[in-house]
Amino acid sequence: MTQVAVRLDGDELAELDRLVRAGTYPSRAAAIRAALAAQRRAEEDRRLAAAYAKAYGRRPQSATAAGVGAGRSSVAEFYGDEPEWDDDAP
Repeated sequence: MTQVAVRLDGDELAELDRLVRAGTYPSRAAAIRAALAAQRRAEEDRRLAAAYAKAYGRRPQSATAAGVGAGRSSVAEFYGDEPEWDDDAP
């Protein structure tokens, strides 16, 4: 691995050291690598969300295709007029 120098202010360094002392990470380097991985995942999530929004904006899903309302009627048909649960029953 390549070693990189990073400048942190006092609060950032104190938090980094607190995470290591608490056992959240085995080392400062591991904590920084985890933070970088989380940032990369967050950026990928934002990229995917934007792509989905753009795609659905071009061709929105209809309520029928999404199955909106279908689940409610299916549950009602399956259970019928089943009585409410009695939490105090033995």
